[in-house]
Amino acid sequence: ATAMAATSHRPLAMPYDLQSPGSMAEAEAYSLLNSVTAALQEGRTLHREAAATFSSLIDSLPAGKLKCSALLNRAHCLVGLGEYTAALSDIEQIVSEDAPGVDAKKWHKVWMSRGGIHRKLAQTCGGDPALYAKARADYERVITIDPPHEGYVTKALRCLQQLEALERRPARTSDAHAPPGGRGAAAPSSPARAEEGASAPTQKRRRLRLPSREGLGAAGSPGTDAAPSAAPQPRLARTVSARTSLKAFGQDISTAGRQLFDGGAVRERAGAAPSSPVRSGGASTGSRSPVAPGGERLFEIRSPLGGPSEQVVLRNPPSPRPTDSAAGLGVPSCALGECSCRLRGHCKHVAAVLWAIDREEIAAAAGVARPGDPSARRRRDRLEKQLEKRTNDELKNYLRLNNQLLSGIKADLARRVADCAVFGTLPVCPKCGGHLHLEGAADVPDALARCRKLNRDREACGYEATMQELERKPFIGGEQLF
Repeated sequence: ATAMAATSHRPLAMPYDLQSPGSMAEAEAYSLLNSVTAALQEGRTLHREAAATFSSLIDSLPAGKLKCSALLNRAHCLVGLGEYTAALSDIEQIVSEDAPGVDAKKWHKVWMSRGGIHRKLAQTCGGDPALYAKARADYERVITIDPPHEGYVTKALRCLQQLEALERRPARTSDAHAPPGGRGAAAPSSPARAEEGASAPTQKRRRLRLPSREGLGAAGSPGTDAAPSAAPQPRLARTVSARTSLKAFGQDISTAGRQLFDGGAVRERAGAAPSSPVRSGGASTGSRSPVAPGGERLFEIRSPLGGPSEQVVLRNPPSPRPTDSAAGLGVPSCALGECSCRLRGHCKHVAAVLWAIDREEIAAAAGVARPGDPSARRRRDRLEKQLEKRTNDELKNYLRLNNQLLSGIKADLARRVADCAVFGTLPVCPKCGGHLHLEGAADVPDALARCRKLNRDREACGYEATMQELERKPFIGGEQLF
């Protein structure tokens, strides 16, 4: 009982209140799992020794609660050893396998653990925004699990606050490529980072003053020392604006918008915006290109219950004003766009579009290629030839780490890894959580991805979406392939 009631600083607590085992072998495994967990918590054994014991249990146990508990405990041991990729693989195995008696989708501990591992991976990769986004999604998942768990919800909210501070840190320092001599040390070999003739204290004061001008908006735009390319600036400004603007909607509307976005309800319309997106009293928007610089973008928000869709015309969000940033509100919702629902704009539909914009810019900043890009297609083909030299186990490890489909011959695995590394990973089915099967090439925008998972009545899920509609996420481990 002591091992099963660990506090937050004891991450290896038994995640399940298991009933009395039904066989002697299961009873022995249950006892061993508890004893090793207790010994690890009390400091009587090392992480490596405990991980070896949990590995033996995992190899001998059938799919079920005990095996998932051993996987979770081994993952925490691997985190203690600094082996974050292997730890994430254990967590992904729990999430992806439909073990009997285990509902991983509602297991708070699993999603908290996965968020922590993604956070550590992001920090080891120099603040990777894609991994930070994965960690944030995991913590937000904990908050939305029904029934809620007060303790884990509190921890998840605290972790989200810490994560937001970590994500702002690279923008504040603006010295991710500083020499080992320290952040405050001048770099004589890098004249672009300091004005000629400026003393070190002057440079330090200038660096410390930059983030306080306009909150996150100023931190996202390097105003002095460096001379970066103009391309990343609008992406960062758009991401910061969307994320901070969500605060103006409040937690309830923001959460409702996130649920719509996660359910695949947001679709951008490629045609011109309608003459009047609002039902009554709204200003006419005229005919506009949804992607025109400084213009507007038109989105359709489909009802999850099969009702009529709503239309959102999103304006190109301006940078947050100093007063808004100071208050933590971002851009007022009325200035972001208009919705066809009765709320006109301060609604979950606009919030869902903001979540889509946030993820879109994160993916672009992380290097996920657009389907149909000829240069990306050539890069994919070159990578596929290189991957044909890898073993099936190596290819499956990459796919398992990214929660992708593992079936097929070696040629299928190599193509799938290459597609994911260049064009991003496929999400799981929003209806049943199964893997999506790609029908066609990943570089074709209109290629379909279908879910073939069968429910308990042996009926197919039936979910399908085009490559252009799917939210593609960066491929974990892709930096090792290029």
